[in-house]
This record gives sequence, structure tokens and C-alpha cells, in this order.
Amino acid sequence: MSQELEYHEAANLFPMMSDEEAVGLMEDIKEHGQKYAVELYEGKVLDGRNRYLACLKLGIECEVHDITIDVDDPVVHVLSVNLHRRNLPKSKMSLIAVAGLELQKKLAKERQGRRTDLKTENIPEDVPECSQGEARDIVGKAAGVSGRTIADAAKVKREAAPELLKAVDADRLGVTTAVKLLVLSAEEQRAIATSDDPRKKASAAVKKIAGTTGKRKAKTDTVGPKPGHNLTERFAKNIAGCAITQLKQIPLKNPGREEAFVEVENWIISERIKS
Repeated sequence: MSQELEYHEAANLFPMMSDEEAVGLMEDIKEHGQKYAVELYEGKVLDGRNRYLACLKLGIECEVHDITIDVDDPVVHVLSVNLHRRNLPKSKMSLIAVAGLELQKKLAKERQGRRTDLKTENIPEDVPECSQGEARDIVGKAAGVSGRTIADAAKVKREAAPELLKAVDADRLGVTTAVKLLVLSAEEQRAIATSDDPRKKASAAVKKIAGTTGKRKAKTDTVGPKPGHNLTERFAKNIAGCAITQLKQIPLKNPGREEAFVEVENWIISERIKS
């Protein structure tokens, strides 16, 4: 191969091999040859960066296979093929999935920008919350974690003190524990994350937080409307808003638009009759 290849952004979601692992791979390829082809997507290395680099250093021809026409989503593909091969801890995979979700959204906008058959008014500025939830589930399945865990990991990435985020990335703390610590100050998060036993410290802190929250809830329950009632109302409004947002995505000239609206109207009428 005469021209050096670029790495696809999705490939860079995962860290490269350590120096020791890279040397082991080079020795294996030198002795047994390249066992698996490097996968290319749109002319860039999507999977097999370490194999490709090893072949370059050895000065041998690297076997490649273009999978562009076979792969709908490069992010999901990379997460899926690396899930069992890398055997990374769940906390690390959750953060990688968050980065994958962000990249997926970026690549989608770039594709929309390149298309000439879409009018500007038909391209949504923001992905609806319900669509985001579906995307989280798809990415989560590929990464071996739940969509809810990805949502928690995204919150940790946005709001946690740098030391707490680093502890999660290093698997010294789990995502579900870390997200509960976000109510603490940055100093308190830092103290837990940098302690000799972050999991033990975090467990104690979570119990303390739960106890404080329980006391507050007991006071709140004595006055005003029931929290459950408010939660149900908010949930219903969120679902309704999500449905409306989805319907707005149907272009005005779409031949199925009117039929879709009639179907929704009929459903609303039938549900009102039931109630």
C-alpha cells in the first residue's frame, strides 16, 4: 500500500494497544502473518488500527477490506466488534458509548449537510428526546450496556469533578455509583475519587445521601400534592411533547403526512371515549 491511511473518527473511540501489546502483535504477524484484514470505511481505517500500524512498521503489505456498503452505522459497528475483543470494564465501555453517541450525532449532521435532496427547513436542529432515547438503546446494545447507563455516564461526564470522572474511566468507581455522588461538592467528589478505596468511600457517601434524601422526602410528603402525582403528570406531558416533536419531523409535502395525522386523531378520539 503506497499511501498511508487515515483513521476514522469512530475507530478512535477505543484506545490503542499498550507498547508491550503492540510489540506482541508485531511478533505474531511477523511469524504467522496477518490473520484478519483491516476494515476500511469511506477510505479510512475503521477497525484494525493496531494491525495496520504493525504492518507499516514491519514494512509488509497490509491486507484491507472495504466494508462501506455493508455498514450502516460506523459507530455501532466499532462498538460491536470491540465489545468482546477488548473485554473492557463496564464503566469504561459506558464512557466510550457516550463518546460514540456524541460522534454519531456529529456524523449524522455532516451527512445531512452533504445531501442536496434535503431542504434546510426539513433538517431538525435538535434530535427529539424520544429519538435520543432510541439512539442510546441502539448504541448501548452494541456496547453491552443499557441506555439508562449511557444516560448516567453522560451526566457524569458533564457534571462530575475531573477526578471523579477519571476514577470512573479507570474502573475505580462504577457509573451508577458516580452519578449519585453528583449532588456533592467538587471537593467532596475529589476526596472520594482520590482516596485509597474509592468504592468504600463512595458507598458510605451514597448511604449518607440516601438518608438525607429520605428525611427530606418525609417532610415533603406531609404537605402539598403527592410527588407521585406530579411525576405522572410530568411524564404524560413529556410523552405528549415527544409525540408532537416526532410528528413535526414529517415534511409538509410528504404524501403520508395527512394520513398519519388522521390516524393520530382517530386514536385520540378512541382513547377519550374509553376515559
